Amino acid sequence: MLRHIGARVRGARTARGLSPGSLAELAMLTEAELRDIEAGTTRGSAEALLSVAQVLRVELAFFFQAEHPPRPTAPMAARMAVDGLAGLPVQEAVLVAEAFARISDPAKRRKMLDMVRAVADAEAPRPAPRVAAPRH
Repeated sequence: MLRHIGARVRGARTARGLSPGSLAELAMLTEAELRDIEAGTTRGSAEALLSVAQVLRVELAFFFQAEHPPRPTAPMAARMAVDGLAGLPVQEAVLVAEAFARISDPAKRRKMLDMVRAVADAEAPRPAPRVAAPRH
């Protein structure tokens, strides 16, 4: 069972595009702890597995199920960046990130990014001009 849990952790981690070091850091584990969990030499604490599950966005039960790990729909880094944008429509941002990840031509990706930045800059609130204090 320990090897199964480790394989599920490793499969979900790779599906999300995370390195072992990145997952360990995000889950607040040492790389050695994560390596032991993935190798199936230890099951890790319940707290460690819960932290890993939260970072990988899977239910804790996922590690004990027999099905294959989920296929990635967008890079994990993009999802994490999108999640940090409080107050914005996160689901729409995730859909944009997923669509952007499917563009294979780097020049088209760059143009798309430039366009989004230009639109965002045009809508960003402008700071009020500073007015010099009157001299007496």
